[in-house]
Amino acid sequence: MDSNASIAVDQSLTTSELQQGRRNIFISYSRRDKFFVRKLYDAFVASNRSVWVDWEDIPPYAHWREEIRTGILSADAFLFVISPDSIDSLECNKELECAIAQNKRLLPIVHRDVDKAAHTTIKLELGEINWFPFRETDDFDQAFQGLLKAIDTDLKHVQLHTRVAIRADEWLQHHQEQSFLLRGSFLETVEQWLAEATEKQPLPTDLQRQYISLSRLMETARQKVQARRRTAMFAIGLLALVLTSVSAVIAEYRRQQALRGEIAALASSSDARFVSDRKFEALLQGLRAGIALQQARFARGDRALTDNVTPVLTQAVFWVQEQNRLQGHIGWVGGVSFSPDGQTIATASGDRTIKLWQRDGRLIKTLKDHTDAVSSVVFSPDGQWLVSGGLDKTVRLWRSDGTLVKTLQVPAGIRTVRFSPDGQVFAAGGDDNMSRLWRTDGTLVATLKGHGQRVNCVRFSPDGQTIATASDDNTIKLWQRDGKLIKTLKGHQAQVIALSFSPDGQVFASGALDKTIRLWRRDGTLIRIITQLSDGVRALSYSPDGKLLVSGGEDYAVKLWQPDGTLLTTQTGHRNAIADLSFSPDGAVVASASHDSTIKLWRTKNSHITVLHNPVTKDSNDFDRIPNTAHFSPDGQRIIVANTDGTVKLWQRDGTLINTVAHHDDRANTAIFSPDGQMLASASNDNTVKLWKPDGKRIATLKGKNFQDVAFSPDGQTIATADAVGKVQFWRQDGSLVRSIKGHTGYIYSVSFSPDGQQLASVGEDGTMRLWKLDGSPIMTLKETSDKTSVLYRVSFSPDGQYLVAASADGTVKLWRRDGTLVTTLGDRTAQMGAVTFHPHEPLLAAADDKGTIFLWRLDGTLMTTLMGHQKGVWSLSFSPDGKTLASASDDTRVIVWNLDDLSLDRLINLGCSWMQGYLQTNPMVADRDRHLCDRYQ
Repeated sequence: MDSNASIAVDQSLTTSELQQGRRNIFISYSRRDKFFVRKLYDAFVASNRSVWVDWEDIPPYAHWREEIRTGILSADAFLFVISPDSIDSLECNKELECAIAQNKRLLPIVHRDVDKAAHTTIKLELGEINWFPFRETDDFDQAFQGLLKAIDTDLKHVQLHTRVAIRADEWLQHHQEQSFLLRGSFLETVEQWLAEATEKQPLPTDLQRQYISLSRLMETARQKVQARRRTAMFAIGLLALVLTSVSAVIAEYRRQQALRGEIAALASSSDARFVSDRKFEALLQGLRAGIALQQARFARGDRALTDNVTPVLTQAVFWVQEQNRLQGHIGWVGGVSFSPDGQTIATASGDRTIKLWQRDGRLIKTLKDHTDAVSSVVFSPDGQWLVSGGLDKTVRLWRSDGTLVKTLQVPAGIRTVRFSPDGQVFAAGGDDNMSRLWRTDGTLVATLKGHGQRVNCVRFSPDGQTIATASDDNTIKLWQRDGKLIKTLKGHQAQVIALSFSPDGQVFASGALDKTIRLWRRDGTLIRIITQLSDGVRALSYSPDGKLLVSGGEDYAVKLWQPDGTLLTTQTGHRNAIADLSFSPDGAVVASASHDSTIKLWRTKNSHITVLHNPVTKDSNDFDRIPNTAHFSPDGQRIIVANTDGTVKLWQRDGTLINTVAHHDDRANTAIFSPDGQMLASASNDNTVKLWKPDGKRIATLKGKNFQDVAFSPDGQTIATADAVGKVQFWRQDGSLVRSIKGHTGYIYSVSFSPDGQQLASVGEDGTMRLWKLDGSPIMTLKETSDKTSVLYRVSFSPDGQYLVAASADGTVKLWRRDGTLVTTLGDRTAQMGAVTFHPHEPLLAAADDKGTIFLWRLDGTLMTTLMGHQKGVWSLSFSPDGKTLASASDDTRVIVWNLDDLSLDRLINLGCSWMQGYLQTNPMVADRDRHLCDRYQ
């Protein structure tokens, strides 16, 4: 490189040109070649060359095509990575057309050969240039040196070509404004360049020639009037100062508006990714929006913009489970294994390599001794060894640092390897329909023969005495350690790919391409068939404590199950089949290896939410499992849930089921604790309200007609009930009726005592809210609309007793003062509001609609945030007594307990950055603009 020439050019850079981010090279490529391009990029960086390359989707606010065009314009050379996919790519061809139109220096490199038919579609401008060979079989270093030489040829000419192209384009973009024309010594330099450019490549464009010509005409005219301008310089200077000040104000306003638009677009993009189940990407976009908002001083008081960003960042922080992704393999990943200390992860790939990674995602080492795809890899229980099996018909034993110790030749490709629990023996199974056992010194112990087709999986029981194998012959076989067959299990209707023993060894699970998981006792007795799968199963693993079973397969999703077969969560993000799964020793993380060439690390527990799942029963269906209400106990440690199947269940706050305390003969509509926590009341469509002790002992039964709600007075001595025929009734704790009052027509859905115990509010099907004294006399009736559809579903007094709030079917939440004055109406009327409650300590309330959205409002009507995650309507909300958590019950069969300790933007950014730390610091695919995104928040 001519360094002096480069410096001379750079000294003429304008501020505008610098902001456009000039680069030496623009790389156009298909995403299928991403890992090769990363290698190429790293080589350029090591050679002190700057490169424009789009690793990830450009944010939507950046006007994608315009940013691509600007990147090409501002680069000195256009490098096109030729492969079947790039030749066929519409976007790659558009980028090439843009480079050709700008007379860019074209540098075609071939990474994957294209067939003869594809050759005919390659543009002539690219096809007639010699291609640089960068196939996997070519010498990369030699080809790269040749490429650098081509880039540096006539470098001064190329750099000036780029400079003039940028200036001419800027002139066009500003409607040919004269102030953007060339002048002075730089114009003379460019004119000399134009005169010498007739026989050099790339040739000047017509636009460049026109721009230079007009610049000379205007420069000559400027020089003629320069003397006359000097005489009026003082006056002009004053005017210029005024105009500059006005222009600066206008420019700053436009900048602020543009940044507002960018932040809003990022928030919208985050929300779109969240809705499409790309929660990891949603968090990254949400952080971009939140950090941009936080750093924009002018936007700090912009409530509308804050209210736009905070909810999307909240939902991403609350629901993201993927914490990191390991990227570096260029082929499918078939195996993954955590070391026993949890600090190292080994992965096996179709690219013939094994990679060792730190837990934070940093690559430690790549092992390249296999000569064909590596199917499986696993650590020994003591962490001293690593065993791998590949399609090169070898099983290889390594030290944990990657030193190869032994290579065992076998007759056919290997699909699975495993160590025994004592680490003395390892097993391998594969394409010759057999499994073999060796000692670590290489001595063959036993050969397991019996399957009719290849062996896909081999697993030892935790005590090491039983071996299970799974095969393409649709069977599972159980063996003694000496190779004697114990039993053959049939039932799967397609290839069995995955097996996993529970930690206690009493149960094992099998997964097959027949879209089922089967749970078996160790003796081979079938326990249960799990059928809630949309595609075949390729991987299974029990957690170290046995409380979770994770599966993955052809549907690209990671599913977490309770041991009884209840589906807990489904995590999406992979773009191809999942081939293997591995829990960290502490059970906090599960790693998934996929044919999309990535390994993703998922947290198994979410510190921001807890989900309560009703256990599966033999004849259960989703309707029976719907929780109608969920309420906290007075001490905040338990949650009582009334279910559609008539059961009332007690849960610990951490999601552990305590017991089922009640069984009604019809749906249980609500269940609550008494103020002292010593009594439970449940109301049901079976015409009863039942009073219970927390241990399930019955105290009394109240009889009426389709009870919809029940409430305790603040002193716990009086019980109010609401029924389906418009009656409110008051009862004593012993079950005796005090009085019955009628005022509503139709169902009464909710009743609530005032904090002082002197009044009762009721709402129902007739759209009215009625206030009563405890002697039964009415105080007032509130009805804000004559619309018959405005059913009121839920009513609540504020903790200080000064306000009342009701959730309406007309899509609003109405807030009244206790005297009946309407304070405000919240909501946009797009969905029925089914639940509402006040925060116990702060002036805010929570409400939820029949689409599953939860809203947190301040009492002045300001929306704090929204909580997303339920998939169907929410009909019950309950704050914990300390106000730090909120329980919501939904038609999607779940109760979610939300941690609301701090939802400020600062706190959300810190939480999000902490979550993304490993990915941002170690992943090679992170865009330059994001590498230091969270540096201020670590």
